[in-house]
Amino acid sequence: MPKTDSLHKQILDVIPGYRNAIERRETLRKLMRTNTWVGDFEATFRAKIADAVDTGATNLDDLRAEYTAARQEWKATGEFNVLITNAYHDADNAVAQTLSGGTAAALDYLRVEMDTLMADVRKNRDVITAHPSSAEQALDTPSGAKNWRTVTSLLGRYADLRNEHHSWIRRDGNIKGFEVCGQFTKLLADPHWQYRRATSPGKRATDSQIAAWFAGGTTKPNPTQSWPEFVASQAKDATDVDRPDIWPQSVRPNTWLLIVADNDPWLPDADTIAEVHRITTELFTRPMTESADNRWFYRLISELAQYGVDLGITAPPTSGVRETSWQTA
Repeated sequence: MPKTDSLHKQILDVIPGYRNAIERRETLRKLMRTNTWVGDFEATFRAKIADAVDTGATNLDDLRAEYTAARQEWKATGEFNVLITNAYHDADNAVAQTLSGGTAAALDYLRVEMDTLMADVRKNRDVITAHPSSAEQALDTPSGAKNWRTVTSLLGRYADLRNEHHSWIRRDGNIKGFEVCGQFTKLLADPHWQYRRATSPGKRATDSQIAAWFAGGTTKPNPTQSWPEFVASQAKDATDVDRPDIWPQSVRPNTWLLIVADNDPWLPDADTIAEVHRITTELFTRPMTESADNRWFYRLISELAQYGVDLGITAPPTSGVRETSWQTA
C-alpha cells in the first residue's frame, strides 16, 4: 500500500522518543496559565474592605484571614504556573535533543527509501529516457500523460530524499561539498569533479596516462596537440562548478536521475561528506612535478576508497615508487 504521509513525517516517526517528546510538549503548552496580576488581586480585597466598612463592620479579622489564605493560594498558583512553563521549556529542549540525536536513524531510513526509489528508476528506465521536455509534448503520445506523471513523481521523490538528507546532515553544521559529494560514490561521474579533473594544474607534468585520466579518460583527437592544450580544450565545455543544488545545469533532470542510479547512489553522513570533499579537493589541486613521487597520490585514492568512494582507478602494486603504468577500473 503506498505511503501517504510526507517523507519528513515518515522520518520523524522512526526517530526514537520524538513523538513522545512532542506529545509532552504540546500537552504542557495547553496547560500553561498566566496568574492574575497582583494589582487586580489587591484591588479585589480593597473593594471588600470598603464594602465591609460601609456596612458597619468594626472588625476586619475575618476578612484578613480570607485575604491571607487567598494571598497564599494566589502566590502558590503563580509559582506552580511557573513550574509548568519551565516544564514546557524542558520538553521543548527534549524535542530538539531528540532530533539532534536522531540523525543516524533518519539517514538509515532515507537509505532504505533511496534503495526503493532506485529500484523504481531502473524499472522505468525506458520511460525516463524518453521523458519529454514539456507536458504538452507528453500528451502527443498514447501513454504520454501516464508516463509524464511517473517520471515527475520519481524526480520529486529524489528531490525530497536529497532535501531531507541535506536537512539532517546540516544539523552538524553547514557541510561544504554536499552537492558534489552526496550524490553517489563514483564521484568522477559528477560534472563538478570532471571539471576539476580536467583543469587540475598539477597532473599535466606527469606521464600521459595520468594526464589522460585527469582529462576525462579519453585520448587526444589530435596527436600533435600537447596534453596541457588538450586538457584546456576539455575544460572549455565543462559546467556546474560549485553549483548550488543537486541538479546539474548541464544535464536534464531525467538524465541525471539515470546517472545517479548507475553510479552507486549514497547518502553519507556529514563527517564523510566533509572529509571526502577535503581529500578530493587536495587530489585535484595539489601541484606535482615530473620527478615527484606518486605515493601521496595513491594514498589519497586509498583514503577515498576507505570512505566508499570509487574513482575508477587503483594503485599499481609497487606504489611506493613513481610509476608510469596505471590501472583503470
